[in-house]
Amino acid sequence: MKKLTLAAIGLTGILASCNTPGGYQTPDYIRNDAVEIRTNLIDSATGQPISCRKVVYPNNQINNENFVVAEFGATGFNRGTLELNGDISLSKAVKQFNMADLQQSTRGNYLVQYVIDGSIVPASVSAQAIETKLAYKYVSPSGTTLGRFNATVTVTDGVSSDAATTSKYIPVYSSCIYRGEAPSLD
Repeated sequence: MKKLTLAAIGLTGILASCNTPGGYQTPDYIRNDAVEIRTNLIDSATGQPISCRKVVYPNNQINNENFVVAEFGATGFNRGTLELNGDISLSKAVKQFNMADLQQSTRGNYLVQYVIDGSIVPASVSAQAIETKLAYKYVSPSGTTLGRFNATVTVTDGVSSDAATTSKYIPVYSSCIYRGEAPSLD
């Protein structure tokens, strides 16, 4: 009986170690499962990020590029994906990235940055890498709301993965008017 009791105590200790350092734990690579998404276009009235199919400048030049940034704190991963999710068209766009290729924010978090063509947001999104420091701009929505999108970041170490989805959605407008340069949020 004494041996059975000792065996039971030993088994309890082994099972308990599964949830402690040194035992198996579900990975939590993305700190607090938090990811923030923003664009380089800031609504001049609200200070919130928005997306525009086209931005009209004072000289009547039109630009349809939007830059999307996902910021997250993480450790223990070597690659990942960023997925944009449109809520009206139910479209998805995926960008894969390697940890070594990511820039870091002034807060020490990772930044996934890429260009989306505003003429196709949010119906479908194609991503391109950004090589330069992002320039933020103040704009005023001047058209109709077309939809909105949020993002999911998934990171992996090749064996296990962790994902986080933004709770905030970025609204998409048919057009916006340029109002001036904005300070960097990175």
